[in-house]
Amino acid sequence: MLPLRSTLPLTVSQNMQFMMAGILMVFNHAYFLPVLDDSRLVGRFDGEQVILVLEKMRDAGPWRLTGSLVADVCNAEVPQASPEDALSSLLDSMIKARFGHGCIVDHDKLIRTVSLRDIAEYLSSLKTKTGVTAAEASHAMIELPPTATISQLLTTLLNKRIRRVGVEGLEKTLMADDRMVADAAFSNEGLAILRRSPRTFFERQLSQLPLVEPGRMSGERDVAEAWGTMYSNPAQCLIVDDSRVLTLWDTVITPYERRKLPLN
Repeated sequence: MLPLRSTLPLTVSQNMQFMMAGILMVFNHAYFLPVLDDSRLVGRFDGEQVILVLEKMRDAGPWRLTGSLVADVCNAEVPQASPEDALSSLLDSMIKARFGHGCIVDHDKLIRTVSLRDIAEYLSSLKTKTGVTAAEASHAMIELPPTATISQLLTTLLNKRIRRVGVEGLEKTLMADDRMVADAAFSNEGLAILRRSPRTFFERQLSQLPLVEPGRMSGERDVAEAWGTMYSNPAQCLIVDDSRVLTLWDTVITPYERRKLPLN
């Protein structure tokens, strides 16, 4: 395994109530929590599961789901590699799971977690190029108006299988993502609103969320030029040529799949 900055894992038990797991995630500013059965890795609880849970809350009512456990909602497919594996093994596992966080596991024991953010930080230190341009790696930006609701955002994220959308119609393009929805839902204020009047929470407009401004990049530039800023950008994405979005996944996985990532 290449020398990456990694994180000592914050984990949750599969028997924890998912509401508590959501609160734990938000309190620790985490996006991904490995799920354990005793000490054995059995799944992941992340922003995608939070969005799915919030959709169920919207449609079924929050307290009909109060007793649900992490085991009921977690995803069993967790990217992983051993400490002796090459970084390519972990990237292959991430691609298979379509998820940008992974676990380093040694004899069924979880050692640490690694994210695409960690990998981008490592690649940035190499000061190299990939030959893949931002225009090639980026994808069309999906936008919603600032008057769109959290309910509409949930539907868009799930139907498009994306993590973020652009919010148009403001002085400048800002981003709304699944992380800020989770923060809003599992904060003290959000939980109180969900308890008292769920409809009020889901009809909240995107303009009321703490939208973040992405960086910008010319489509002609190499994606390697994004590594140094991407992992420290609050939006964790860049707008390319005013109409496209470049994410951490795009800057790492796209050149890797084209065999242009400098792993050696």
